Amino acid sequence: MWKAVYTKPRHEMKVARRLEGMGINVYAPTQVVLRQWSDRKKRVRVPVFNSYVFLNCETLEELSVLQTSGVVNFVKRLGQVAQIRDSEIQQIKDFLSGYESVKVEENNTLSLGDKVIVTDGAVKGRRGAVTGFQRHKARLVLEDLGLEIIAEVPVASLIKDHDREADSNNPNRRKSFHF
Repeated sequence: MWKAVYTKPRHEMKVARRLEGMGINVYAPTQVVLRQWSDRKKRVRVPVFNSYVFLNCETLEELSVLQTSGVVNFVKRLGQVAQIRDSEIQQIKDFLSGYESVKVEENNTLSLGDKVIVTDGAVKGRRGAVTGFQRHKARLVLEDLGLEIIAEVPVASLIKDHDREADSNNPNRRKSFHF
């Protein structure tokens, strides 16, 4: 059975190389995309799944995987390491081999109580919990300094804090990919 790990941002390929160096079977699909800078355009290889690497390892190897630099945690479902069937990995490989450019969108709907990190704005880098929603903004309780500061932050400026998921049994917290 395959498993997936969350990685630090932009560490997918580094993590894949480190795990391969440990003798673990790894799948970190990439694609070539055209990126534009102010002075040129260039084709670059980027991960298909941002912050995810798939691996086929034994339960005994899980601790050494977690100790690998760049690995944040295993993807979990109902509090257990999520198991991915060989057939599902093969479906991903088959799908990606049939298309040059693929856009993977994370089903990243936020729910009340979700632990998040703010990625932009005046409170960038702060951690908090979602306490409500209003249009395209989420109300957060920021827990820094032991104070409860309530801020309204654009939802687009939030990412789930996988290190501190409040309730891994909530099925709304699963991540899924739509092809």
